[in-house]
Amino acid sequence: MSRPSSWSSRTNQAFSRATSHVDGQTADVARRAVAVIVPAVRLLRIPSLLLALAPVPFLLSTLVLGLAADGTAPTVLAVVAALMALVPAAFAARRSRILKAVEE
Repeated sequence: MSRPSSWSSRTNQAFSRATSHVDGQTADVARRAVAVIVPAVRLLRIPSLLLALAPVPFLLSTLVLGLAADGTAPTVLAVVAALMALVPAAFAARRSRILKAVEE
């Protein structure tokens, strides 16, 4: 006569079946998400590049104004331009990481 399985054994088996089911659903959702996200990121590659480059004329004009000014204005405008450059640089770095991730 076979010995009945213990309560903990039955519980472990039930949890194993439940997690296998959830893992399968997660894989299905991931496949569907990839099918949507990859083309969207590829489509937005050029517009996001234009958005990253949009502040460059303003940064250059700030630097030119700083070079043409007298007194402490050149220093102040150089610091302002450097701080303004941080935002597009961070955006471009993040954009680059996203595009690399999509290529993989």
